[in-house]
Amino acid sequence: MGTRVPALLTALALVSLPACSSKAESPPSSSPSPTQSSKAIEGGPDCKLPSKKPMPAWVPDDVPLPPGTYFYRALPDKKGLNRGRFVLRIDTTEFGEFVKTRWVQEGISLGRQDSEPGEVEALFRTSSGFGIFKANDVICDPPYATLLLISGK
Repeated sequence: MGTRVPALLTALALVSLPACSSKAESPPSSSPSPTQSSKAIEGGPDCKLPSKKPMPAWVPDDVPLPPGTYFYRALPDKKGLNRGRFVLRIDTTEFGEFVKTRWVQEGISLGRQDSEPGEVEALFRTSSGFGIFKANDVICDPPYATLLLISGK
């Protein structure tokens, strides 16, 4: 493990920074009138699922992903850690349960899982390496979640 653990923790801190915005939010508007939609998003360009790309070779074979999960964006490696984004066809609550049951059954050790509504993340260790995951729900119709997976050896 050596010097990679601090790098992994630094990567986790960088992943978490966008959530700590100092930008003030405007107060919520009045409740929708009968002519307004109460859905957060009803489709449109932001709700289009990202395009599927071939699964990268660095994804650990001993880390199972839920059925329907696919890779969609490579991110630059940082400090020897592989990084990429995936689409989950389940929400973050279901993914958190999948991790707690299936990953543990597969012998994957989990660090303290952190979750908030619409988000789940944790450090993990497998027989072949270690990593971090962070999943976020996407408010669309149909709903899905995105997964950031960071992995090292």
